[in-house]
Order: sequence, then C-alpha cells, then structure tokens
Amino acid sequence: MKLTSLILGVVLLASAAVTIVSGSDNESSIQGLHLVKFVEPDFPTQLQTLGIPVGDVTLAVSRDSSGTPSDILTIESTHELFAVAAVTAVQQWRFTPSEAGNSLQTTPVVLRIRFSMQGVVFLDPTITTAESNALQSNPNNRPVLIPNLQMLDPAHQPVVAKMPVYPQLMAARGVEGEARVAFYIDREGKVRMPHVVAATTPEFGTAAMVAVADWRFAPPRKNNGPTIAADSWSFEFKRNH
Repeated sequence: MKLTSLILGVVLLASAAVTIVSGSDNESSIQGLHLVKFVEPDFPTQLQTLGIPVGDVTLAVSRDSSGTPSDILTIESTHELFAVAAVTAVQQWRFTPSEAGNSLQTTPVVLRIRFSMQGVVFLDPTITTAESNALQSNPNNRPVLIPNLQMLDPAHQPVVAKMPVYPQLMAARGVEGEARVAFYIDREGKVRMPHVVAATTPEFGTAAMVAVADWRFAPPRKNNGPTIAADSWSFEFKRNH
C-alpha cells in the first residue's frame, strides 16, 4: 500500500459579505449553508460588562448524514467566550441531510461569525472573487489561511499513522483502487473532521478515513506559535502479486 502526501489548498474562506443574523436579511445565508434549523449565538454577557464591543470566531463544522453537526473546530477567535457562544449555537444547527445517507464526502463548512453590541453578524462563506477583492481593505474580512504540513515549523509527519486495512470484500474480489482523505489537525495534534475527497470505491474511502481518524501529529506550530493545520493524504490499495 503506497502512501503519498498531497498539499491541501490553504485558503479555506476568502471573506464574506456581511449579513445580519436576524429577520429576513438572514435568509440567503441560511439557504447558502443548507440549514434547516438555525440558532443565533448570544453575545457573552461577561464581555459586555468588560466593555468588549466586537469579536470574531471562525469555525469549521462537519455534519453527519442526518445533518447534525458531528464536530466543530475553532480555527480562530478573538476571545474564548466568543468561541464558546458560537460553538454552543452551532451545536444546535441542523443541515439538510446528505443524499443517500452518505456523509463520507461531505466537506466541512468553514464560516465566520462576528459579534457586536448591535447584534450578531454572520459572514457568509459563499462569496465571489470580485466581492472578496472589494472587501480586502477591511482587515476584519481578511482571508482565513490554514497551513498544511509543509508550512509548519518545522514541516512534520504524523507520529502515529496506522495504515488503512484492505477491505476484505475488495481483497476477495481482487479489486484494487485508491482513496484520498482530507483532514484538519487541531492544536493538540489530533486529527479532526477527516473526510473522503475521492475514492474509486466507497469501501476504500471508508477504510482510509477510519485509519486517518486515529492518526496523531506533534502539536502544529507556525511562526513560533500554536496553530491549526490541514492536509490531505492519498492511499493506494494494491494486491500482493
């Protein structure tokens, strides 16, 4: 079985037009995310008393085949309490169930939520290039850049990396193939939200994703500080001839 590291695109969220998370103005954002249930985050009372009027949280959200969030990863946050409020709300969201009950190839959603004393502002991750360029003058709308393994200090490989098990059914039939799995690495080095990007059969995709879910890395660091990382790996399933 051959293992090759592939580079995952690092710009996961360009920026977004601002939409208020209340009333009819929020409809386009909810539709863009395919939400069937939306709960608005609450502005943390403690931060109001501290005189902190605004804050941003960027999240990656994976969901299961029923549309329920299965994992929520905080990529960035201007304050921990904003992150807690955002995660608490998103845990209650419900997305449209995946087709045929299959969530293997459901890419995690990346979104940014902005809190302000005037209300919670939701930044829709679906934005055109022209809109993105127009917003770059505002530092609050900067792109979310997540390094891959080759960009870390230093670039590193997994410290625990059990290879996928060749599916018995595929082996018995003499079927060969490949699968590619993308994933995040949190600040502790744990793999989060592994998902199948491509696979010649669902069985190979499942085997690769299950294996990668148990991988561990050294805590990722960039510019001498902890960070979230992202990458994807490709696996080939070949019989021993």
